[in-house]
Amino acid sequence: APVSAPVSAPVSAPVSAPVPCPVGYLDPRDFHDAVAKAASASDVVVLDVRNWYESRVGHFDGAVLAPIRRFSQLPEYVESNKALFHGKDVLMYCTGGIRCEKAARYLASLGENDGAAGGEKKNGDDAGTTGRPRSVRQLRGGIVAYARDVLGAEAGAEVGAEAGAE
Repeated sequence: APVSAPVSAPVSAPVSAPVPCPVGYLDPRDFHDAVAKAASASDVVVLDVRNWYESRVGHFDGAVLAPIRRFSQLPEYVESNKALFHGKDVLMYCTGGIRCEKAARYLASLGENDGAAGGEKKNGDDAGTTGRPRSVRQLRGGIVAYARDVLGAEAGAEVGAEAGAE
């Protein structure tokens, strides 16, 4: 059989990959400080990924409380509110950390398939808005760890101060 020269495929422009969204953790005291700073920052969103009942029992001031009854409804909420998260730093918390693991990976993956061959063209108000945050940081250990390490420490300091005043 005759040997043919290899045929080279036409070179096309590379598809630009989305900017990666780093996902990390903050220990309870660092999370506490970050939430306090977030109050005056327009590019930071504090997100409570617990269900509506848990959020109403207690939450951080200024936190976004997704009106969900089940965690499985979070993607639908995010999809409807992409502009809220797009390009921002997200500080996320839940009860013990498990839901945050899943939610953080979901948020970080937003927009990964946008612009791929065969993808839908976006037109309208949210054109180009994938919802992908600039970064996602989770409260390590959730509210349980926060209550133990921050609220418990503050309560201990108050008791100590009262004892010293006697």
